[in-house]
Amino acid sequence: MTCHSKVTYLCPNGHRTGVIDSEEGVSPYLIQCPECGEKARSEGYFFAGHINYTHMFYMPGIEEIRQMTDQQIEQYKNKVLFLKKIEK
Repeated sequence: MTCHSKVTYLCPNGHRTGVIDSEEGVSPYLIQCPECGEKARSEGYFFAGHINYTHMFYMPGIEEIRQMTDQQIEQYKNKVLFLKKIEK
């Protein structure tokens, strides 16, 4: 995994999610908070506090693309990255 940058997201309930930007593409401004499901807003690439980066953005492979909804296919076509939990 090549790490291009790291970004944090904050939801209205105060959950902060650290995401590694591992692929070329567009990082979304909003994601679904992995903790509570609310919309989490990007804090950008400059968060100064300590945070565990538990998720990553990626571009899906062909097998995953075949199972996508129409909305996800549009996201893929527009080169908007997808979010997944980092497996340890």
